[in-house]
Amino acid sequence: MPLKVFYLDDESDLCEIFADIYGSDEVLVETFQEASKLIERTAESKPDLIFLDYRLQRTTGDEVAKVLDATIPKFLVSGEIQLKTSYPFVEIIKKPAPEEKVFEILKRYQSALK
Repeated sequence: MPLKVFYLDDESDLCEIFADIYGSDEVLVETFQEASKLIERTAESKPDLIFLDYRLQRTTGDEVAKVLDATIPKFLVSGEIQLKTSYPFVEIIKKPAPEEKVFEILKRYQSALK
């Protein structure tokens, strides 16, 4: 069973890059540029984990995480140096995210599905 991953970033290039690098037969990646679209899609089809950019148009990844199902593991991706978040993310990943770090996270959650 493939790992289902959602990625939210308001920059289309970063969404494409994330999907190209991490998407595979074992990891199904859906990307979103709008928080509302991710929220709607999550209600329709629960992902195994979510990566959220911190700085978004009209909101933050922190605020988006608060309205999503609390049982879904969430990772915050940010280039902010002094970041304060009120949501208990599994991890905060510095942007640009090191590929090996994201692959390690994906492998860890793939193993949990088996």
